[in-house]
Amino acid sequence: MEEGQEVEITFVYGDKDFSQNNPHVIAIPALGITTSALDENNPEETVRFTAEESGEVAFMCTNVDCVGHTNLLQGHIMVGEHGHAEGEEHN
Repeated sequence: MEEGQEVEITFVYGDKDFSQNNPHVIAIPALGITTSALDENNPEETVRFTAEESGEVAFMCTNVDCVGHTNLLQGHIMVGEHGHAEGEEHN
């Protein structure tokens, strides 16, 4: 995504194959965003924000009691400079 771009991300609960409900709470601290608990009863949540500056923005599960928590400690959203989105080739 590019600086200044309005972004919509839908987080989807993926633990439907577990024998128990395994809730996750996803946070994007740099943007002040935290989802409600994603679980069997609330399987999706969409967040919206504007990518204000280029760089990496971290997201993670903040529910330390979920199974597999260490696998969800941190992911990254990449924001490129306006006109130069991450992954584009430039000549």
